[in-house]
Amino acid sequence: MVEKQNKKKPMQVYLDYKQDAELSFVADKLNISKAEVIRRSLDEYLIEAIPPEEDPLMEMIDLLPEDCDSPRDGAENHDYYLAKWERERWMK
Repeated sequence: MVEKQNKKKPMQVYLDYKQDAELSFVADKLNISKAEVIRRSLDEYLIEAIPPEEDPLMEMIDLLPEDCDSPRDGAENHDYYLAKWERERWMK
């Protein structure tokens, strides 16, 4: 399982010239590759992309605020809630 976490999948993206220049600047400043800047940036973006109240994993581990109407038995019934959330998402 550890192998899959460390294995990187090749991917092609198209950047405009300004993005490439800024990417090069940051990579040089941090002394890391452009790919590593993109991976780190993507990790940060993905954390922010889904508001916590819409993230089923946050419900499952009970990290939502008390005033949230999420179920408090997410750890025990995670399969049920994930399936329910997925069905609701597809019905939109």
